[in-house]
Order: sequence, then C-alpha cells, then structure tokens
Amino acid sequence: MVVLTRGKRLPMKYNEVTRLKKKLKPFLLPIRSYFSHFNIFILAVGRPTYHSKYWNLKSKIIRVLRGCVFFGCLGGLVPVSTSAETRIVSTSPQITEIFFQLGKGRDIVATSDFSIYPEEARKIPTLGPVFMPNIERVLLQSIDWIVTDRSAPDSFVRTVRRMGFHHVALDVESVEDLVARSERLFQVIYGSSNVPRISVYRKCLESLRRTSPPSFSFLAFVWLNPPILFGVTTFLSDLIHLVGGQNSFPPKLAVSYPKVSDEWLMSRGVDTVFYLVESPDVHHSMKAMAKKWWPIRQPKLVPLPAENFGRASFTPLHHLKTLNEDLSLPFHCERL
Repeated sequence: MVVLTRGKRLPMKYNEVTRLKKKLKPFLLPIRSYFSHFNIFILAVGRPTYHSKYWNLKSKIIRVLRGCVFFGCLGGLVPVSTSAETRIVSTSPQITEIFFQLGKGRDIVATSDFSIYPEEARKIPTLGPVFMPNIERVLLQSIDWIVTDRSAPDSFVRTVRRMGFHHVALDVESVEDLVARSERLFQVIYGSSNVPRISVYRKCLESLRRTSPPSFSFLAFVWLNPPILFGVTTFLSDLIHLVGGQNSFPPKLAVSYPKVSDEWLMSRGVDTVFYLVESPDVHHSMKAMAKKWWPIRQPKLVPLPAENFGRASFTPLHHLKTLNEDLSLPFHCERL
C-alpha cells in the first residue's frame, strides 16, 4: 500500500497501515446534516499522525466526498420528508400495534419482524429482528421519529441519538404505564394527548381500579417446559391484579419472567393458574403438569390465547370480558 502526497509515493508497512486504521476508526461515524431536501451523511475526518505534514486541505476534502458517496447523499438516496404526515419507525410489534389501536397506524413506515397485529401491519417494511434492528434500513427511510421499547439494544438507541434522529421510548410494565405513556408519547410526537381512543381506555382503567381487593391467588405461565412465569412487574400480572388477583411469585424478586423449579411449584398452593395458549397441545400439557405439581388440591386452570394476552398493548383490555367470565367476575369496562 502507498500513500499519495504531493506527487510523492511513500510506502507504508503493514503494521503502519493497521495503526493508521485504528486511529481513524473512532472518527468513521456518520454525521447527520441537511442540505436542500436531502440528508447528508459525511465521515468525520481526523488528522492522522503518520506523514501528517503531507496531509493538506485538498486531501481532506477528497476523503469527505468519498464518505458522502459511500452513504449515498450525492445520489439523494435518503430524502427528508416534506409531507404533512408524520413518518415513524417502530422497533417492536407491540409499539406498532399500539399505534394502530390509537388510529395512527398509517404513520408507521417501518417496523420489526413479527409485527403481525393487526393484519395491516404485515404490509409494513421491516427493520430486521426485534432485538437487532438494522440501522442501515433506518437510514433508507425518510422519517421524523423513532419509537423504541426496552427490547431495542442500547447500542441501537445510542446510534440513532448520535445521528440526530428524534427518538422517544415507550416502555410498558403495567396498564397504567400503557395509558399514561401513550398519552405522553402522543404529546411529544403530535403535540396533543387528546386522543379519543386513549380517553376510552382511561375510563376502563379507572373502572378497574374500583375493583375490590385481591380475592384469589394465581400464577401465570409464559412457558410450561421449562416452567417460566409472569413476574409481578409484567403487564399481564398487573392486569390480573386489577381484576382481583394476587401473584404468588414473591414481589421482592423483581424478575419479569422467572424460571422456576418443580419443587418450588409444588410448595405453592394457588387458587388459579393462567397459561398462554399457542396451540391445542398446550391444554393437555397444562393438565398433566397441574396433576404433577398440585396432586391434592388442583387450582382452576384458565387458558389465555396468546394472540389476545401475549403482548403489552390495548388488546388484552378488549378481551377482558372473556377473562372475567372465566373467573366469574363482573365486567368492569365498557365495550371497547
């Protein structure tokens, strides 16, 4: 490898090239800026120490232009949105579902894999896996906001913030979180939290709060083999608590989805057991496991369809009537 400097050819040894690359690596970060109606992504150029006296302004300009070509700014591949619509990237299926439920699904221009609720979400371009969004696909979108939850890796969040994208997080652990943080989200993005659908869900939450104190103990299973539970800090546990249940998993163990042993389950006497159902075989497995764990006093088994109760969105509230009928409890929410 040689370095061209003012007509001279200066040979560089392999270890010198490696050292130069290491020095330049921290500076190879895309910087977001705007020119006309295009996003310009350039490479921040640092002044190398090797043969630094030969590096002049002209060579730096050439390197900046190479960075622009690499990121496609000269070809206008990343146009800035000039329409009145708000363009949003969602990094999880439940965020996408929440936007559709609140009447803003048309603003989602990209989402993660497995965004299949509602049916319209299947048509939206994807960014890759939930836990590993593809930042290059984000750059190809003309967007105004990126909405993430705790499933998005910290490195992805730091990158989008460093690149200048508008970012907001929507983390949901309880029904109150879902309503309150959705209101805050709409206030940040749209400048108003006065959304008719949120008002309906707020009334439902207030009616649930008027429920009598917990009247039955329960465990809720995410998975049966190995047994994995819904912890106290999860959305489903909070929803069941609002209709009168008390999670038997110790609240001092702040684990969202704990894996427990057969011996621990045998030592726990509970009134009701909830379990997610993704296939008909789960019913037979749950009955067999219940006889094993609680041979003397078997609890009431309540199946929860995964498509209705498996996500921290407004969908479980729509199916709360079915849950209350299984528990012989009054229905506290108006029809959603």
